[in-house]
Amino acid sequence: MQTNDLVALKAALPSLASGRRNFAESLLKQAKRKALSPAQSEWVVKLVAEASAPKPEAVAVGDMTGLIALFGKAAAKLKHPKIRLALPGGAPVVLSVAGAASQNPGSINITDGGPYGANVWYGRVDALGC
Repeated sequence: MQTNDLVALKAALPSLASGRRNFAESLLKQAKRKALSPAQSEWVVKLVAEASAPKPEAVAVGDMTGLIALFGKAAAKLKHPKIRLALPGGAPVVLSVAGAASQNPGSINITDGGPYGANVWYGRVDALGC
């Protein structure tokens, strides 16, 4: 682990989402006490890259009331409803509703369906279609 990476992580804290910021702060505290593990060192690099990545701009996608109603109806019978699609090349696209503990509860997340942290996150659609 390079000291420069830790300095970069400290500088990146304001650019991180609150959950990621808390995680980054815990890594920095740990680094003061003792050396970070290889996995923790990888997270330092990942968080710095995440903070410096360009932020996507919001794009209005239109009326999403039908899609939100579909998820609402599915939630009456399913604990975690999802819509799984595939692009023409076969790449998966999964739509799922963000839970109550999410930073954006009720929004529809669009990913490749992989496990959290290892997935490709394409964006989210809120109830207003943004």
